[in-house]
Amino acid sequence: EQWRVWADQGHVSHRLSVSVSARQLQEESFADEVRSVLRRHAMTPAALVLELTESIFALDVSTILEQLALIRDMGVQLAVDDFGTGYSSLSYLQQFQIHELKVDKSFIDNLGSGNPDDGSLTHAIVSMAHSLRLDVVAEGIERIAQRDELWSMGCGLGQGCLYSKPVPPEEMLVLLNRAKPLGKPATIASGVSTARLRTPAPMARLSPDSADPRMFLETAALPGAADSTLN
Repeated sequence: EQWRVWADQGHVSHRLSVSVSARQLQEESFADEVRSVLRRHAMTPAALVLELTESIFALDVSTILEQLALIRDMGVQLAVDDFGTGYSSLSYLQQFQIHELKVDKSFIDNLGSGNPDDGSLTHAIVSMAHSLRLDVVAEGIERIAQRDELWSMGCGLGQGCLYSKPVPPEEMLVLLNRAKPLGKPATIASGVSTARLRTPAPMARLSPDSADPRMFLETAALPGAADSTLN
């Protein structure tokens, strides 16, 4: 519903990320519920990103594969949230045909320290994701030094307090209205066209399991604080 409100005010190209629990994926009706939401709000499927936790890899694979296949066929994007902290399996990334990896904050915290060893695991994750043609988002960026090191690794998307703290929907709309296109749209690994925007360009993240209705500003390009990337 919130995406529809923003879309009606001209922001139809922005992606909305929604956290999905392992329990929801085990429900046979989940894919139908996703399809119903898309139809009800006339939402572009590619504008919806479902964020999955690594705990899904410990579930019955056949059930999960069926649900995810139905969802992918709709055109919805799939992301693994907090990657590197749970039941990571590289084979599952291909088996589940994930579009995006979100690198957990614990791999970001020590970046920018000047010690190359602090970023070795993060660099390996970014390189692996690129080799699998996945988009990569770094979580929990708080310092410019972290942003710059991530950019040097080839990670072009990030989120964190460096860009914005959580804001309510009305403040999000103000930020979206302030964003201005910067150059021509580009195509990221998932094939989705992205527009580079001047000023922080957030994606909204809604958690269905949370009672807090506040939105979370998410994604911004890393090369400069004044530039950001929004799908």
